[in-house]
Amino acid sequence: QWTDYDRPATYGAVTDAEVPIRMRDGVVLSAAVQRPDQPGRYPVVVTQTPYGKDAIGGAFGAGNAYLVERGYVVVTVDVRGTGSSQGQWDSFGPAEQQDGYDVVEWAARQEWSDGNVGLNGPSYMGLNQLYTAALQPPSLKAIFPVVPMADGYRDITFSGGAINAGFIPLWLGLVTAGSITPPPYALSGS
Repeated sequence: QWTDYDRPATYGAVTDAEVPIRMRDGVVLSAAVQRPDQPGRYPVVVTQTPYGKDAIGGAFGAGNAYLVERGYVVVTVDVRGTGSSQGQWDSFGPAEQQDGYDVVEWAARQEWSDGNVGLNGPSYMGLNQLYTAALQPPSLKAIFPVVPMADGYRDITFSGGAINAGFIPLWLGLVTAGSITPPPYALSGS
């Protein structure tokens, strides 16, 4: 018999904005880290996004506060060349895939981490999880890809057999907009 149960919130949240994560090639990615407001070591959930970590926190990160209040750390990272991260965007390419491995292992070594890392997110962030998991970072314990693309040719380029000339320009505009929006620290005047 099914019983509804919702683990009660036991923590407040602390957010560290613009946290630098250095990749093995020297490129620095930028992350937002949301963590419980009490000292301790917690499991970590990572989302890697090209859409701007601050925007994605609002758009797709509705569950972030829920997780943090129940004892998880949530790390949202601008992928290489997007948002506040350095480098050139490498959409699903070798550099971005290696970055996923490095981000997982970075998260596992932080003072607030218990060494267990999971990945989450829909669409681009879902497909990115599959590429990261394929590299088998030792600290990666779970992935939760939501609606990752299965076949780019049929899902995007020729969906339903007809060319989809509208999606790619719209998608590239979304990624570009996330990269040209100034990060919060630039707007604060400090």
